[in-house]
Amino acid sequence: MDTKAFLGSIAGFEEILVDNFTDVRGFHRALFVSHCHSDHREGLGSKNILNLLTSSQISLYTTKETASLLSKTEDLKHLKSYFTILELGGPFSVAVGDGKHISVTVLPAAHCSGSVMFLFSRNGIRSLYTGDFRLTLKEPLHPIITEHPINNLYVDTTFFSKKKIFREFPLHQHSIDMIRTFIYDRPTASIHIDFSAGREPIAKGLAATFPIRASRAVLHEFSEIPEVARLFSVASDCRVHVGPGRDGGCELCRPETLQITPSIMWRAFFPTTNMNLHEKEPGKFSIAYSMHCSYLECERFIQLVGAERVFPIVVPPEMTLPQIKAIMRRYSVVPKRKLSISDSDDDTASKKLAAKTVAEDLGSEYSDVSTESDDIVIPLHPVTVYMNSLKRNSCVQDSGSTNNSVTEGLIEDSRLDSDGVSRDSEDDDTSSAASEIIELNLSD
Repeated sequence: MDTKAFLGSIAGFEEILVDNFTDVRGFHRALFVSHCHSDHREGLGSKNILNLLTSSQISLYTTKETASLLSKTEDLKHLKSYFTILELGGPFSVAVGDGKHISVTVLPAAHCSGSVMFLFSRNGIRSLYTGDFRLTLKEPLHPIITEHPINNLYVDTTFFSKKKIFREFPLHQHSIDMIRTFIYDRPTASIHIDFSAGREPIAKGLAATFPIRASRAVLHEFSEIPEVARLFSVASDCRVHVGPGRDGGCELCRPETLQITPSIMWRAFFPTTNMNLHEKEPGKFSIAYSMHCSYLECERFIQLVGAERVFPIVVPPEMTLPQIKAIMRRYSVVPKRKLSISDSDDDTASKKLAAKTVAEDLGSEYSDVSTESDDIVIPLHPVTVYMNSLKRNSCVQDSGSTNNSVTEGLIEDSRLDSDGVSRDSEDDDTSSAASEIIELNLSD
C-alpha cells in the first residue's frame, strides 16, 4: 500500500520541493532533503534532476551527514558534488530565482544521522516541515518554532494511530537498556544487532559497556560521520557486532549468532499487548525501538505548535489518506468560517437546525461541531459541500454583493490541493486563502 500523503510542495513556497522529487517542474529552483531514507528521496536520482543541477537551474540542499550517507548509495553517488550543505540553525537565505529569496531554518529531528526539520519563511508566512522525527513527551519545542505563529505544519504521521500498540513507545534509553540486559543474560553468545541509519543511539549507548564491531557495509556507510564511526572496535574477538540483517549478508555472523532487530512495527502482530521483547523464531529477537514519534508524542507536538493548518506526511497503518487528512484538519487552528444567525428572527431553532445540517454534511470528521450557541462555527471544507448544503437549506441570501464575496472565497479554497498548494497557477499566493474569514448570514 502507498503510504505517502505528501508530494513535495510547501504552501507559500512554490519554487521548492522537499523529500519528494517525482514532479520537478520548470519553476522549481531548490530541492531539500530532510534525511537519507529512501522514502524521502523518491525521484532524486532521475536524469532530469541531474541535468537541472548540471546546468545550475536548480540547487540541492541537505546536511553534511545526509549528503555523505546519500553519496554512499548506488543510485545517488553521482550527486556527491552537487549537494549544498546546510548547518543546524539559521535562518539562511536561499535564492529561488528572479532575485527572490526564502529563509530556511534547520532544526534537529532526532530520527537518524543528519535528519532535520525545515522551517521556511517569507513575507510573514512560516511553514514547518518535520520530515521523520522523534520528540518525546518531556522534550520542549525548539524556541524558534514558537517565536512566531506557524501557518502550515507538515508533520510525520507514521504512527498517528490510537491503537494501543502505537499509543506509547519506549524511550530510546529504555530500549538500549533492554538490549544491554539481553546481552548480559547471555554471557557467551555471539550477538548481531541489525543496524542502519536511525539506530545510531543503540551503538552509542552500548559502546561504553561492550566493544562493538561493525560489518564492512556499516563501516563504509558511516566512514565520513566520525561521531558514529568512532563507536566501533577493530578487535576481532568482540561478541557483539552490528551490520545489515543477518539474512542480508553480514560477514560477521555465524550460524549460532543471535540476532536482535530493533523495530516497532512487529508490535502490529500483537495488538493486545505492550510487549517490548519477542522471539519471532529461534535465535531471532525483536526489541521495541522507534525512530518515529508515538501517537501521544506526535499529538503533543502538533498541539504545542498550534499551526493554522496541519498536513500529514505519511498514511498511518490501517488508515486511508482521506482519513488521516480529515484527522489533521481537526488539529488545524486556521480562522474558521462563521455562520451568523439573525437576532431579529424569533425562529432560531429552525436556523440552528439548518446550520447543523451544513455541519453534518461536512463529514464524520466534523461531527462534533457545536450547535448549542447562536453562532455556529464551521471548519473549512471544499466548495461543493458548502454550496450544496446551503442551497438545499435555502441559507444563502439573494443579495448580489454578499453572494459574490462568498462564492469567490469558496472558489479560492477549492483551488487548494490537499497539501495546501494551489495547482491552478504557478503565481497563486496560496497563503491568502488559508487566512481568509468569510461570513455567511443564514436566513429562511
